[in-house]
Amino acid sequence: MSNFNLLGDNPLYRLYNLLKGTDDRPDEDGELTFLEARSWYRKGHGQTLTVNASSIDLSGVSEDGFVKGQQVVNLEIMGNNISQGLVYGSITLKKRPDGSTEIYKDQYNFEQHDTNLEQYNTFEQKYIRNPATFIGNLLHGGGQMFEIKFQGNAILRPKTHLFVK
Repeated sequence: MSNFNLLGDNPLYRLYNLLKGTDDRPDEDGELTFLEARSWYRKGHGQTLTVNASSIDLSGVSEDGFVKGQQVVNLEIMGNNISQGLVYGSITLKKRPDGSTEIYKDQYNFEQHDTNLEQYNTFEQKYIRNPATFIGNLLHGGGQMFEIKFQGNAILRPKTHLFVK
């Protein structure tokens, strides 16, 4: 985890990072926590961040959920990592021809989905996702949307089945 949010704009710390060759980005380690994303929303000027796809906890995701090679996963509901659920919300997975899995780019924003449209007219969208997004926007205050790109392969682990005789 980077010290992006801990030391703020301390000039000595920024000089240290300049000499060290880092630019104080929260994605230096390939991961993005909720506090890092929140800080970047406020101070990152909309610059894109890159995250290692294998750092996303997809332990609740099944290979069976892919339709036409894609699967939308709501990490707030299916994920086991609260911080990742708050950062990414829903992500889209794509099965590549070689069998590996990629994650489409995402946006860190507080967009409300129009629940009058059929694809968003679901219980989850109306009563969980949109209200949570509204509250998140209030808690964040002002900021600028930024894009999150995923590098490498997402890791899906096969479900283990317990058989009882």
